[in-house]
Amino acid sequence: MPPASAPRPSPLVFGRRPRNPAAAVRLVCLPFAGGSATAYAGIEAALADVAEVRTAELPGRGMRFGEAFATDLTVLAAQIAAAVLAMPDPGKPLVLFGHSMGALLAHEIARALARQENPPRHLVLSGAPAPQRRSAAARRALAEETRTDAGLVARMRRLGGTPPEIFAQPDLLALVLPVLRADYALVAGYAPPALPPLAVPATLLGGTEDAETPPADLVAWADGLAGSVAVEFWPGGHFFIRPNEARLAALLRAAIRTAAGGP
Repeated sequence: MPPASAPRPSPLVFGRRPRNPAAAVRLVCLPFAGGSATAYAGIEAALADVAEVRTAELPGRGMRFGEAFATDLTVLAAQIAAAVLAMPDPGKPLVLFGHSMGALLAHEIARALARQENPPRHLVLSGAPAPQRRSAAARRALAEETRTDAGLVARMRRLGGTPPEIFAQPDLLALVLPVLRADYALVAGYAPPALPPLAVPATLLGGTEDAETPPADLVAWADGLAGSVAVEFWPGGHFFIRPNEARLAALLRAAIRTAAGGP
């Protein structure tokens, strides 16, 4: 259950009905900064035959538009973990996947579930430096860069992954920027204490051209994991998962098969 400081999770955390709720394995996806529950629609479609695929809806967007943005990543992760445990069949084998900010959330959710003796069977952490590699200076720089609209737009253009029409439509951009700013504030404020390694198998994914996540910073996730760890670097920048969506679906399919007890 979430800590006493965490409000009850909204029933809309997983408000979208999965295509295959009777599947033997549950895949929970966590969105990147600015993402909504539709962020991984292609993955959901590709894996609906083998898993109950759920993507978390974070406050302030999508079905939760109008809710106050989250202000603490650890508390938000505890709320999502509580929502996972509130699902029917909470002991169903679970795979967690997150990209960028979603990787930080996935790791925190895994820790919260492990404290409830219900850890995931596998973690897939993509496009994010390990928490211990995020220096205070780097987190301050991120907070300063994303404080203004101009800084946010510059970062969006640098990272890629944003449809060009967003920049061409001021009204649409005005809806996107507050969500991004709130999410980057979550990331900038996230500085977890040193904790014992998490005994969960994991796969770490990075982009070969992703300046936001140097190889050493990605591999450092292994220092906080006691299970087996595989590391893969795929072609592309920060949003390398976009052109590699079929490859990502295949990797997640393999993790789902293993979580179900397969080879």
